Amino acid sequence: MRMKLVVNPEYSNLEEYLRRIPEQFESRGQTLYAGRNTVKLIECQGLPLVVKRFKRPNIFQKVAYTWFQPSKAERAFRYGQELLARGFDTPEPLAYIEIRRGGMLAGYYFISRHTSDLPLFPALVQTEAFDTSLACAVGRYLARMHEAGVLHGDPNLSNILYRRSDSGEPQFSVIDTNRSRFFPTAPGRDLCLANLVRVTHRRDLLRVILGAYSEARGWDPVATEGAVSARLDRFERTHDRKDRLKRSLRRLRTRLHSK
Repeated sequence: MRMKLVVNPEYSNLEEYLRRIPEQFESRGQTLYAGRNTVKLIECQGLPLVVKRFKRPNIFQKVAYTWFQPSKAERAFRYGQELLARGFDTPEPLAYIEIRRGGMLAGYYFISRHTSDLPLFPALVQTEAFDTSLACAVGRYLARMHEAGVLHGDPNLSNILYRRSDSGEPQFSVIDTNRSRFFPTAPGRDLCLANLVRVTHRRDLLRVILGAYSEARGWDPVATEGAVSARLDRFERTHDRKDRLKRSLRRLRTRLHSK
């Protein structure tokens, strides 16, 4: 096994501890999320860190991340730095780790500072009478990101966090940035509209967000909502077809195994 560790120079004093993360990951820290990836809160020298262990790569990802493109962990680290450089808040990247076995990438971790910012999903999507001023602020924030040449890879409202300033104004930050894209100037309209499809499936909330976004961009709000809604309709139909196919295959496998 061979390990590659890249550390933010400002945190070089933590290098020895960070190097032990793969071997101690299972036994250390508090689990914040366990699903396709596993996310843990771990304290190091009094500093709260978030460690994300990505799902083990399949054979195609092993080949791609070994020879052709940066791993998810490296992209999370580099893209976090790029977001901060462009003036957008994200938990400060500390390091990333890649594990190689037999010359191929076998696992990877991303480490960042912990943030106490809260996800927008409960505050907006799961709240029947959501705060329209907060939703509008989200729309303006997404407009500012797009105008700065930033497309978050999955800008759903669990990946956009917020806190209130002393004056009560919402301040935003983003997580799960490894699929983001960066441009020297604002990307084209179609790319921006496609990006907005991922914000939320709740249509009344989406309408408010798109209204504020359109106003900030100087776009026609009716045309913007229509274009995004049409794309979202297609996305949901495709997703439903895939779900039905997966359920059919599961039922078929169950019948075959029961024989």
